[in-house]
Amino acid sequence: MRIGAVARVGVTAALILGAAACGGDGGGSAPDNGATTLTIYSSLPLRGPSAAQSESIVNAEKLALQAAGGRVGKFLVKYVSLDDSSGPAGWEPKAVSAAARRAAQDLTAIGYLGDLDSGASAISIPVTNEAGILQISPSNTAVGLTRTEGAGKGEPEKYYPSGKRTFGRVMPADQVQAAAQIIFQQDEDCSATFLLDDGQFDGVSIADQVAVAAAQRGLKIAGEGSIDPQAADNRTVVQEVVDSRADCVFFGGSTQSSAVRLFTDLHAALPQAALFGSDGVAETAFTRALEPAAAPRAGR
Repeated sequence: MRIGAVARVGVTAALILGAAACGGDGGGSAPDNGATTLTIYSSLPLRGPSAAQSESIVNAEKLALQAAGGRVGKFLVKYVSLDDSSGPAGWEPKAVSAAARRAAQDLTAIGYLGDLDSGASAISIPVTNEAGILQISPSNTAVGLTRTEGAGKGEPEKYYPSGKRTFGRVMPADQVQAAAQIIFQQDEDCSATFLLDDGQFDGVSIADQVAVAAAQRGLKIAGEGSIDPQAADNRTVVQEVVDSRADCVFFGGSTQSSAVRLFTDLHAALPQAALFGSDGVAETAFTRALEPAAAPRAGR
């Protein structure tokens, strides 16, 4: 979800500017309402574990628009940064919905940059789609947002009430990350991997795709389970991993889903096991919080 996202944000903003310049039918075209100013909205969690990354993305978006002179054709382009978090926990459904509705109600809106997490975009896409606004995410990876293969029931059609596709991303979907993950684990001599997820949209999506990739490449799955980020401890889940005799563990989830505590507990119980994480923990908020003893074995 996150690796390389900031580096691609300039492309994301440029895509929306290009769509506005081209005009025509569909989401992202310049509105035919006499407006001389067009608006691009950004929706990211500006508080919580991903705040630093979101700030970098916002800065990159502003820089891309500045490089374009703040204009597209005869139009001035206004940039509005919205916060889809409601506190230190990160993005929150009500905040995401409010951000999407604000953009949808703005007749000058031509683009929506977001969200950071696929679970948030699952909420915002139907809103922006119905309003005919082009939405591009710098980081979403869940396969069901754009494709049927490997998706859940009703995906991706349920995200597009207008019947037209108005969402795109600049990151590969989870099946690409999953294939790379299994190749990496096999290179690290994993013989049996236990799959864990955080029960959230992104985490379940990548864990499911890793299971598919493992079956295709012949890596044994020792077991599968979900953690409860709100639970007092991970003893039950960790014991399941121990009992499975797995020599490697993969976690599909985000930093905000108590990932640091999980990796610490796993290392304490299985000090020789290699611990792997999805892109949801590929950030300094996760790596800097790990205990020194766990760090060398985690995120390999």
